Amino acid sequence: MRYVRRLRWGKEILNELDSAGVDVSSVNSKEFLRICNSFEISETDGLSYLKIFFDQVCEKLKIVLPNFPSLDEHFNSFFASSESRIQKLIDEGNPYIGDIENFRKVFRQRDGITVSTIHGTKGEEYDAVIGFALLDDYLPHFNDANGYINSKKMLYVLASRARKNLHLISERSRGINYYNPNGKSPTPHLLEYDYDYTIMD
Repeated sequence: MRYVRRLRWGKEILNELDSAGVDVSSVNSKEFLRICNSFEISETDGLSYLKIFFDQVCEKLKIVLPNFPSLDEHFNSFFASSESRIQKLIDEGNPYIGDIENFRKVFRQRDGITVSTIHGTKGEEYDAVIGFALLDDYLPHFNDANGYINSKKMLYVLASRARKNLHLISERSRGINYYNPNGKSPTPHLLEYDYDYTIMD
């Protein structure tokens, strides 16, 4: 089960790299996992460990980050915000929060209910997933020039998080106004599928 999950994560990472313009056509999920598992890193600081790991992945895949602006921006913003959050926790009296063992705890299986954005669920898996507000103007976002394509990718991310049960909800009568007296319609992708919908008042 863990191996299948890691293969899925690997595929998602390769898809993201491809979207950023990196040529990963010669690497499949298994090969990517083999590359990741080949690194031996002895660093005990969590963020330093991740930086070394990402540097080695980039070296293996021949990725020069500055050549891929969106990837470079994600990389820098991730580490900048992570360093800021860790420092804040240290200042609040958690001196060991940056240790690699604490980082590993984050990825251990958790029980209970998780509330998140679709972006925040990337790489996660849950027994049941409930997606709501799957409405036009939200998914795709009204400001997204490439919204139709991006919203399809986001729906894929959402739907592929569920191990057993998936519930997709487009609320009726939401966002009612003068120009839209019936409220927002479901996201266009859901309208394209011939589901046996449950309509509730």
